[in-house]
Amino acid sequence: MPPHPNYRGNVYSPLKDVLQRLPQIDSDHVHYRPSTADKRYLEALVHPERLNPPAGPDVPTLTVKWTQQPSPEEFRIDYADPNIQFHCGWHQDEDHPEYGNIHFQYDHPGLDDPVYQAASVDAVTPPRILWEILDQLFTEIIPSIAAPLYD
Repeated sequence: MPPHPNYRGNVYSPLKDVLQRLPQIDSDHVHYRPSTADKRYLEALVHPERLNPPAGPDVPTLTVKWTQQPSPEEFRIDYADPNIQFHCGWHQDEDHPEYGNIHFQYDHPGLDDPVYQAASVDAVTPPRILWEILDQLFTEIIPSIAAPLYD
């Protein structure tokens, strides 16, 4: 179950909690970067054997960057699997306004150019947005887009 939406304080504390609750994430390896004192983003290691299908042998990573200013909030949630040079991410920023408020993108060596598409989430708070996006990553994106690259 996602965390309660009434979080307080630094946005990264509830986001770290979300990451540590997911079975695909190595909860011992969720860290503030560059440091606990200077929280600019979160970095997490993914359990390769807990993915469907399993990844490996190198460990995939997940990075989460959330900026509460300017308004509206901007975020970047990125997944990278070094085994197949697959990268994907959901971004709410001004980089690709032609795709709307949030866009999804992915890239791997088999593509001539990265793929971009409009994305949306129903959630409205950062922890619930992260929860919803990671559910989509682990149940839809990895099995349908990344998994065939292992063949």
